[in-house]
Amino acid sequence: MVSRQGIVLSVTACAAGVLAVVLLRESVPLPLDESTDEQRAIAVRLIEPAAGPDGVIVADPGTTVNVSYEVRNVTRRVLGGLRSEPFCQCSIRQDLPESLQPGESAIISFSVRVPDAGTRKDQLPLLAADFESPLVVLAPLVRASVLPPRVVYLPDHLSIHVFQSQESRNSVQVTTVERREAKNAIDSLVLEPARLGLARLKNVDEQESLDPDIVRRNYTFSISPTAKLDTGTFHGLGKLIPITGVQLHGRMTFPVTVGVLTAVSVLPAELVFPPPTETTASSRKVSVVTRGMEHVEVTVADFDSDLIEVEKVNGGRQISVFRVEQKKPTSGPLVSQIVFTIIDGDQSKHTIELPITFQ
Repeated sequence: MVSRQGIVLSVTACAAGVLAVVLLRESVPLPLDESTDEQRAIAVRLIEPAAGPDGVIVADPGTTVNVSYEVRNVTRRVLGGLRSEPFCQCSIRQDLPESLQPGESAIISFSVRVPDAGTRKDQLPLLAADFESPLVVLAPLVRASVLPPRVVYLPDHLSIHVFQSQESRNSVQVTTVERREAKNAIDSLVLEPARLGLARLKNVDEQESLDPDIVRRNYTFSISPTAKLDTGTFHGLGKLIPITGVQLHGRMTFPVTVGVLTAVSVLPAELVFPPPTETTASSRKVSVVTRGMEHVEVTVADFDSDLIEVEKVNGGRQISVFRVEQKKPTSGPLVSQIVFTIIDGDQSKHTIELPITFQ
C-alpha cells in the first residue's frame, strides 16, 4: 500500500485471478450509504485471461490480449454516471453501463498490447458521478513470454545500389530489447559471402520502455560494398553476431542484394508483370540513372503501345523516373522491352534496353 498526497494506493492480487488497484482518500471514506462501513465501492474479479500465481498475464511479445473484469457494486446506493478515462494505449471493447444498482455486476473488457519484452502495466480507471476519486483502477500486468535480449526490428530485405569504382554510403538499423543493466547484446553484423561488403558498427542509442528494467537499443551499421564486385546484381545474407555467451532471441538474418551499376543504368534491371488481379498493381516505376553526365535528356525511343503505357513522371539531374503501366492482360507468357535514349550535353546518343516479362 502506497500513500501519496493523501491518496492510498491499494493493490490486490491473488491466485484466483483478482487484480485491482483501488484509490481511496486517506482517512476519508468514500461517500457510501451511512449504514455501511465498507471501505470500497466496487469489488473486482479478473475473468480472462487467466493470470499466474503472481497476478501477471503472460502472452507472446507484440500481440494483443483481450482482458475482461467483472465489477460489482458492493454499496447500498446506485453508482451512476459511470465512465472511464484510459491512462494507456488500450481499447475498450464495449460500452460501459450507465449505472450499477446495489449488488449489480457488469463486465468491462478492453484490449492491451503485450510488450516486446518485460512487463507492462496499463491503467483503466472507472469513474462515477459524485465520487472525487476513481471507484477502481483496472490495472492488468502483462508480461512478454520471451525473455530479453530479443531482436524486435530487422530489415526484411536490404537493397544496395553502388556505382563501379565509387564509394558507397549505406546503413542499416537493428533494434533490440535488452535488460538495462546488461551490456550490448550484439557484437557485429557480417555479410555472407564476405565479398558483398563490410559492415561496421557506427553507434548504439537507447530508448526507454514501459518496463523500467528494459531498454530498446538501436544499433546502426554502415555498409561498404567491396571493390571486388563487377557490374551486376549479387545476393547474400546479413547475419547478426551476438556477444559471446549471450542467447539472442528473434530473427537473426536478412537477405541482401548489392547492385553494381555502370554510369548509365536502369533500375530495376527487369520488369515483371504477374497476371493482374484486384490486389496486384499493374504499374511500375523505372529509374534511368545517368551518373556523371551533364545536361542529360532521357526519352522513350520504343515500346509496345498495345501492351503498356510509358509516362515520364520526373526528370532530375542524374535520375529520370518513368511510370510503366500494363494496359491489358496478356493471353500467356510474353516478353517485350522498352528502349530509352540518352542524349548528353555534347549531343552524344546512348540507348539502353529494359526487358519486360508478362507472366
